[in-house]
Amino acid sequence: MEKVIKFRRDLHQMAETDFLEWHTFDYILETLKDIKAQFKFLDISPIEAMRYLGDIKEDCFYRSSIAHDAILPVVKITFNLNDEGVHTAIRCDLDGLPIEESVSYDHKPFKLNFRSKKNMHACGHDAHMAITLNTILWVNEHLEYLKKTSFKKLSFIFQCAEEGCRGARIVCASSLLDDIDELYGFHIGMGLKTGFLAPKVNEFLATEKFTLEFYGKKAHAGKFYEGVNVLPPMCKIIDKSLNLIDKEKMLLCNFSNIKVLGSANIIPDFASLSAEIRAKTESDLEEFKEKISKIVKDTGVILANKKPDVIEDKVVLVCHVTGQGLPIDPCEKLYHHLKQALDNTDCLNEYPTTYPFKASEDCSLLIKKVQEHGGVGTYFLLGSNIKAPHHNSQFDIDEESLNYGAKFMQKLLLTY
Repeated sequence: MEKVIKFRRDLHQMAETDFLEWHTFDYILETLKDIKAQFKFLDISPIEAMRYLGDIKEDCFYRSSIAHDAILPVVKITFNLNDEGVHTAIRCDLDGLPIEESVSYDHKPFKLNFRSKKNMHACGHDAHMAITLNTILWVNEHLEYLKKTSFKKLSFIFQCAEEGCRGARIVCASSLLDDIDELYGFHIGMGLKTGFLAPKVNEFLATEKFTLEFYGKKAHAGKFYEGVNVLPPMCKIIDKSLNLIDKEKMLLCNFSNIKVLGSANIIPDFASLSAEIRAKTESDLEEFKEKISKIVKDTGVILANKKPDVIEDKVVLVCHVTGQGLPIDPCEKLYHHLKQALDNTDCLNEYPTTYPFKASEDCSLLIKKVQEHGGVGTYFLLGSNIKAPHHNSQFDIDEESLNYGAKFMQKLLLTY
């Protein structure tokens, strides 16, 4: 199982952020270049992608040195096994986070010289990719045996931009999921210890991510009344929205990337920020959104769909939804496969109850789309002892869990 650890360490060093995972993507394609499978990339145009996800930048597109027809780092890899049966897919995320990784000597990636130099895989996506790559190569070596299973097709979907719940929206806008009957998503860590696997996971938080752009009119600060200042409505929205946070009800709100450019003696005519809200349920999220919408309306801004040509006497606000996540319920049908695989994996024990995820996951959008055309989907957790929390500069997994995950994936596919 040294291969899966090598994959993880290689990928750990090349951590890239959302929609820019091109070196990671090329590593995956290069590793899999000789397998007997079909490769399908996103079948939407950059214009459609930009229309669908308003803040995506043009320079994100077409940067693979191998797959010149891939507009973004997304690929569906399909093994055609039988004329009839079920088409099952496993989804894997690619992206890292804009976090500077620890240089503490007790941090294993630094100590063993596989630390990332810029961004960081501080959420385990490098482990997800390593396990998935190992599984794909195993499938390729056992095609004749797998043709005796109930699979019609077996697919693996590598998806960019999970952080921020963004990439799945692009996948759902394409046709990649249209023929999928079953979809598995998975994650490593999340507080679950090495040696355990949770086949039933719940308490995923509903979320919406968005950007706000405020447009006003410049003026000299000494004659502020001649301008339209973007700061008052922006500050009111931030302040009053943060006051809605309720930890007990899991109503969460956060703002980041606040940008207000200009000089201190000039009334600013533009500001922007990124934001997210989270809640336990979709209905709670909708209610939360209504409260924030009221805060926005009470500031007196004018809501618009695009940058205005002219500013009169009020700030114009443009909002772009950039990401979404929904709750995920365990699937009884797929639980039986997970349970059977667990029973046959001697290095793993089943977590005894349903495991609370307590975060958001855009795999939920993929599962929902599969369900909409009559399919099923589920999500499971692979345990791994971690030294520091997810999204922390000292985050690191227990690499022994990579071997456990690789063995489990093989056992899972053999349940069909």
